[in-house]
Amino acid sequence: MKLTIIRLQHFSDQDRIDLGKIWPSQESVDADP
Repeated sequence: MKLTIIRLQHFSDQDRIDLGKIWPSQESVDADP
């Protein structure tokens, strides 16, 4: 299985919800490096 990481420039509410499901330790998502 190959995992590709794509840096999103803008997170939608759904993106934050989905990310929170797989990455619960991440309180807030910040697209800045």
